[in-house]
Amino acid sequence: MQKTTKGKKRLGAALSALAVGGFMVLMALCMLTDCFGGGTAGETVAILVAAGMFFLVAGGVVLALVQRWREIERGEEDEARKY
Repeated sequence: MQKTTKGKKRLGAALSALAVGGFMVLMALCMLTDCFGGGTAGETVAILVAAGMFFLVAGGVVLALVQRWREIERGEEDEARKY
């Protein structure tokens, strides 16, 4: 009987996405809490834009995770090695 590693591959992908996505969200939230402490309008806009970019990166990480899970389910996880 052949052992399957789909569960381990999915867990590894989820853990790495959690680490990167969690860090991005944490950085954005730290920026936003500091944003409303007072400052000029230009500083506030710059902080909001930077925090927004961190949230976009976190969203991209979630999308990549979903794609990776689909690849694992279809058995395509090692397709790139052919090229």
